Amino acid sequence: MGKTTAARTAARRFGARWLVLPLLDRTAQETERLLATAVAQAVTQEFNGLIVDDLNEIESTTGRRLFAQLLGAVRRRDAVCIVTAYRDPTTSTLDACQLPPESVMRVPSLSQEEVSQLVSAAGGDPTQSAGLVYLLSSGGHPQLARAVIASAQRSGWPSLEMETVTISEVQADLDAERRRLRRSLVDRLGTDSRRLLLRTSLLHGRFSQELARSLADVEPELALPGELLNSLLGPWIDELGKDRLRVSPLVGNAGAEDLSQKEQRATHAHAARWLVPKEQSIEATAVNALFFHSIRGELDEPLTQIALAVMTTPQEMLGRVADVFPLLVYASTPPRWLWQTASTPIWSADGSRKPR
Repeated sequence: MGKTTAARTAARRFGARWLVLPLLDRTAQETERLLATAVAQAVTQEFNGLIVDDLNEIESTTGRRLFAQLLGAVRRRDAVCIVTAYRDPTTSTLDACQLPPESVMRVPSLSQEEVSQLVSAAGGDPTQSAGLVYLLSSGGHPQLARAVIASAQRSGWPSLEMETVTISEVQADLDAERRRLRRSLVDRLGTDSRRLLLRTSLLHGRFSQELARSLADVEPELALPGELLNSLLGPWIDELGKDRLRVSPLVGNAGAEDLSQKEQRATHAHAARWLVPKEQSIEATAVNALFFHSIRGELDEPLTQIALAVMTTPQEMLGRVADVFPLLVYASTPPRWLWQTASTPIWSADGSRKPR
């Protein structure tokens, strides 16, 4: 379940009287003003628990101080406080609020079982629809899952449950939800942060922080790339582990709609040059991204390297190449720089080459 739903579910199970302080889409100044008001009201209000929802502007000195004061008021009442946010609090914030590291809990995406429960609650048949809802919502992203379910519910579920599946209407609603969220992005981010996010949305799969920061070198260049990237982590870019990032499904490929063709090509070309291996060999984990960005960035040299590596691969190893390089397996050989799915794959299922 999503972080807000998880917080409200925990509050219902706890019982008694709860208050909610909603801070979604608030600027740092608005957050500080609302926290100051909440500190004053916590002295006079009767409550057993408080949910501070979407506290995403906590790292300023004033915001941190006010939140610490609010927690102090909650503690004096022997009450409970649940806070939701896009990103983990820093160590300095935890120290200022006298919170141990174990007080932080990450909320994962919806599981397939949770998606099934949501589909059933909305009147759909989980056995027919839950799997597709899970896929359309990019693996259980809470907001996208709700958008898919709401669209299917409005149409009475036929678009997902008929024998011939027609999902164009659901996909249109999903795209509309992404555009709505991107409009809120325009209001919340500065021009440079928004531009860096649009560029990173073009990256294939998972990527490193270093690659993301380097996109600031694409024309027009952006100052302070590290600071810009940090402002995007959490709400718009997911952290998947040590130095591995992924653009949130909410803004996936947004740059293809909002950036000029020239800037898109330059971004793909930059990513391809960055991914070109320093040594002669090409890592299996990077070859798909290198191929994708070389095609989109219209670069010959990386494609030549990939072609030579594939052509010199022993016959008995081609099956493994097909496993780690699906973009090549299903790539066609159309006129230069056109990108489409081939009607006949380059390799057959057993890994042997097919004539082209």
